[in-house]
Amino acid sequence: MKTNWIKIIICFAALLCADCCYAQSMRELAGKERSAAIAELEGKNKAIKSFTGLFHQTRKTTLLKESVESSGRISFKRDDFILWEYEKPQSKVIKISGGDVTVDGTHRGKPNRMTKGISNMVSEMLQGGKVVDEKTFDFAIYDGGKSYCVKAKPIKREMQRMMAAVDITFNKADGTVHKIILTEKDGNCTIIEFDKLKVDKQK
Repeated sequence: MKTNWIKIIICFAALLCADCCYAQSMRELAGKERSAAIAELEGKNKAIKSFTGLFHQTRKTTLLKESVESSGRISFKRDDFILWEYEKPQSKVIKISGGDVTVDGTHRGKPNRMTKGISNMVSEMLQGGKVVDEKTFDFAIYDGGKSYCVKAKPIKREMQRMMAAVDITFNKADGTVHKIILTEKDGNCTIIEFDKLKVDKQK
Protein backbone atom coordinates (compact mmCIF):
# COMPACT_ATOMS: atom_id res chain seq x y z
CA MET A 1 0.00 0.00 0.00
CA LYS A 2 1.29 3.44 -0.87
CA THR A 3 1.99 5.88 1.92
CA ASN A 4 -0.38 8.50 0.50
CA TRP A 5 -3.31 6.09 0.84
CA ILE A 6 -2.40 5.45 4.44
CA LYS A 7 -2.41 9.20 5.11
CA ILE A 8 -5.79 9.62 3.41
CA ILE A 9 -7.39 6.95 5.56
CA ILE A 10 -5.62 8.09 8.71
CA CYS A 11 -7.17 11.51 8.07
CA PHE A 12 -10.51 9.93 8.96
CA ALA A 13 -12.00 10.22 8.91
CA ALA A 14 -12.26 10.33 12.45
CA LEU A 15 -6.28 11.48 20.32
CA LEU A 16 -3.42 11.70 22.98
CA CYS A 17 -2.29 8.09 23.42
CA ALA A 18 -3.76 4.64 22.90
CA ASP A 19 -4.23 3.89 26.61
CA CYS A 20 -6.68 6.80 27.12
CA CYS A 21 -9.55 4.34 27.52
CA TYR A 22 -7.97 2.92 30.62
CA ALA A 23 -8.13 6.03 32.75
CA GLN A 24 -9.20 5.31 36.32
CA SER A 25 -12.59 6.91 35.73
CA MET A 26 -13.38 4.39 32.97
CA ARG A 27 -15.41 1.28 33.77
CA GLU A 28 -15.68 -1.59 31.31
CA LEU A 29 -19.26 -2.60 30.54
CA ALA A 30 -20.42 -6.18 30.11
CA GLY A 31 -23.63 -8.13 29.58
CA LYS A 32 -26.83 -6.07 29.59
CA GLU A 33 -24.96 -2.84 30.37
CA ARG A 34 -22.77 -3.30 27.30
CA SER A 35 -25.77 -4.06 25.06
CA ALA A 36 -27.68 -1.06 26.42
CA ALA A 37 -24.74 1.31 25.89
CA ILE A 38 -24.27 0.15 22.28
CA ALA A 39 -27.99 0.52 21.56
CA GLU A 40 -27.98 3.99 23.14
CA LEU A 41 -25.03 5.16 21.04
CA GLU A 42 -26.40 3.77 17.79
CA GLY A 43 -29.81 5.32 18.42
CA LYS A 44 -28.40 8.78 19.09
CA ASN A 45 -25.89 8.58 16.26
CA LYS A 46 -28.52 7.55 13.71
CA ALA A 47 -30.47 10.72 14.53
CA ILE A 48 -27.59 12.85 13.22
CA LYS A 49 -28.33 14.06 9.68
CA SER A 50 -25.24 16.24 9.26
CA PHE A 51 -22.65 18.16 11.23
CA THR A 52 -19.83 20.65 10.81
CA GLY A 53 -16.99 21.48 13.16
CA LEU A 54 -13.28 21.75 13.79
CA PHE A 55 -10.69 19.02 14.05
CA HIS A 56 -7.15 18.83 15.38
CA GLN A 57 -4.90 16.00 14.24
CA THR A 58 -1.71 14.80 15.93
CA ARG A 59 0.56 12.35 14.17
CA LYS A 60 3.08 10.48 16.35
CA THR A 61 5.70 8.24 14.79
CA THR A 62 8.48 6.05 16.12
CA LEU A 63 10.99 7.82 13.85
CA LEU A 64 10.33 11.43 14.91
CA LYS A 65 10.68 12.82 18.42
CA GLU A 66 8.21 15.62 17.77
CA SER A 67 4.59 15.12 16.78
CA VAL A 68 3.20 16.51 13.54
CA GLU A 69 0.21 18.79 14.18
CA SER A 70 -2.50 19.76 11.70
CA SER A 71 -5.99 21.22 11.94
CA GLY A 72 -8.96 22.38 9.94
CA ARG A 73 -12.68 21.92 9.42
CA ILE A 74 -14.88 18.87 8.84
CA SER A 75 -18.28 18.65 7.16
CA PHE A 76 -20.43 15.53 7.18
CA LYS A 77 -23.71 14.55 5.53
CA ARG A 78 -25.42 11.24 6.11
CA ASP A 79 -25.57 10.29 2.43
CA ASP A 80 -21.94 9.17 2.33
CA PHE A 81 -20.23 12.59 2.25
CA ILE A 82 -17.29 13.68 4.39
CA LEU A 83 -15.16 16.75 3.68
CA TRP A 84 -11.85 17.38 5.47
CA GLU A 85 -10.53 20.91 4.91
CA TYR A 86 -6.99 21.16 6.26
CA GLU A 87 -5.96 24.73 7.07
CA LYS A 88 -2.72 24.19 9.01
CA PRO A 89 0.17 23.61 8.48
CA GLN A 90 -0.85 23.69 4.82
CA SER A 91 -4.08 23.79 2.87
CA LYS A 92 -5.53 20.48 1.66
CA VAL A 93 -9.07 19.36 0.89
CA ILE A 94 -10.03 15.68 1.07
CA LYS A 95 -13.52 14.68 -0.04
CA ILE A 96 -14.98 11.22 0.43
CA SER A 97 -18.22 10.67 -1.44
CA GLY A 98 -19.81 7.58 -2.95
CA GLY A 99 -16.80 5.48 -1.97
CA ASP A 100 -14.42 7.69 -3.96
CA VAL A 101 -11.64 9.89 -2.61
CA THR A 102 -10.73 13.30 -4.07
CA VAL A 103 -7.70 15.28 -2.87
CA ASP A 104 -7.48 18.96 -3.83
CA GLY A 105 -9.85 18.32 -6.70
CA THR A 106 -7.91 15.35 -8.07
CA HIS A 107 -9.76 12.05 -8.17
CA ARG A 108 -7.83 9.27 -6.39
CA GLY A 109 -10.24 6.47 -7.24
CA LYS A 110 -11.47 3.78 -4.88
CA PRO A 111 -9.37 2.33 -2.05
CA ASN A 112 -8.25 -1.31 -2.09
CA ARG A 113 -9.99 -3.93 0.06
CA MET A 114 -7.86 -3.47 3.20
CA THR A 115 -8.01 0.31 3.07
CA LYS A 116 -11.73 0.18 2.27
CA GLY A 117 -12.35 -1.93 5.37
CA ILE A 118 -10.85 0.73 7.63
CA SER A 119 -12.51 3.63 5.85
CA ASN A 120 -15.89 1.88 5.93
CA MET A 121 -15.57 1.33 9.67
CA VAL A 122 -14.94 5.01 10.36
CA SER A 123 -17.47 6.17 7.78
CA GLU A 124 -20.22 3.95 9.19
CA MET A 125 -19.37 5.13 12.68
CA LEU A 126 -19.87 8.76 11.63
CA GLN A 127 -22.96 7.95 9.60
CA GLY A 128 -24.80 6.11 12.33
CA GLY A 129 -24.01 2.54 11.43
CA LYS A 130 -22.87 0.02 13.98
CA VAL A 131 -20.65 1.38 16.73
CA VAL A 132 -18.14 -1.25 15.64
CA ASP A 133 -18.64 -4.12 13.18
CA GLU A 134 -18.21 -7.25 15.29
CA LYS A 135 -17.29 -9.27 12.19
CA THR A 136 -14.29 -7.03 11.67
CA PHE A 137 -13.29 -5.95 15.19
CA ASP A 138 -13.08 -7.38 18.68
CA PHE A 139 -13.95 -4.53 21.02
CA ALA A 140 -14.63 -3.45 24.58
CA ILE A 141 -16.74 -0.47 25.65
CA TYR A 142 -16.07 1.70 28.71
CA ASP A 143 -18.27 4.13 30.63
CA GLY A 144 -16.46 7.37 31.40
CA GLY A 145 -19.30 9.32 32.98
CA LYS A 146 -20.01 11.87 30.25
CA SER A 147 -18.60 9.70 27.49
CA TYR A 148 -18.28 6.16 26.20
CA CYS A 149 -14.94 4.87 24.97
CA VAL A 150 -14.70 1.96 22.54
CA LYS A 151 -11.39 0.15 22.20
CA ALA A 152 -11.33 -2.09 19.12
CA LYS A 153 -8.79 -4.46 17.59
CA PRO A 154 -9.09 -5.85 14.06
CA ILE A 155 -9.68 -9.59 13.75
CA LYS A 156 -9.26 -9.85 9.97
CA ARG A 157 -5.71 -10.65 8.94
CA GLU A 158 -5.52 -8.18 6.05
CA MET A 159 -6.47 -5.32 8.37
CA GLN A 160 -4.12 -6.51 11.12
CA ARG A 161 -1.22 -5.93 8.72
CA MET A 162 -1.88 -2.20 8.99
CA MET A 163 -3.83 -1.44 12.16
CA ALA A 164 -3.20 -2.57 15.73
CA ALA A 165 -6.09 -0.75 17.43
CA VAL A 166 -8.80 1.87 17.02
CA ASP A 167 -10.01 3.86 20.05
CA ILE A 168 -13.17 5.96 19.76
CA THR A 169 -14.62 8.38 22.31
CA PHE A 170 -18.33 9.20 22.00
CA ASN A 171 -20.20 12.02 23.73
CA LYS A 172 -22.98 10.42 25.78
CA ALA A 173 -25.30 13.40 25.41
CA ASP A 174 -25.73 13.31 21.63
CA GLY A 175 -23.73 10.31 20.37
CA THR A 176 -21.22 12.39 18.43
CA VAL A 177 -17.64 11.23 18.00
CA HIS A 178 -15.22 13.50 19.85
CA LYS A 179 -11.97 11.59 19.60
CA ILE A 180 -10.41 8.86 17.46
CA ILE A 181 -7.08 7.09 17.95
CA LEU A 182 -5.66 5.01 15.12
CA THR A 183 -2.66 2.94 16.22
CA GLU A 184 -0.75 1.23 13.44
CA LYS A 185 1.06 -2.09 13.63
CA ASP A 186 4.46 -0.36 13.68
CA GLY A 187 3.48 1.74 16.70
CA ASN A 188 2.76 4.97 14.83
CA CYS A 189 -0.35 6.74 16.09
CA THR A 190 -2.76 9.32 14.70
CA ILE A 191 -4.99 11.29 17.06
CA ILE A 192 -8.02 13.23 15.81
CA GLU A 193 -10.06 15.42 18.16
CA PHE A 194 -13.27 17.19 17.16
CA ASP A 195 -14.51 20.48 18.59
CA LYS A 196 -17.36 23.00 18.19
CA LEU A 197 -19.59 20.53 16.39
CA LYS A 198 -22.85 21.92 15.02
CA VAL A 199 -25.24 19.01 14.63
CA ASP A 200 -28.38 18.84 12.50
CA LYS A 201 -30.62 16.00 13.68
CA GLN A 202 -33.43 14.26 11.84
CA LYS A 203 -36.89 15.21 13.01
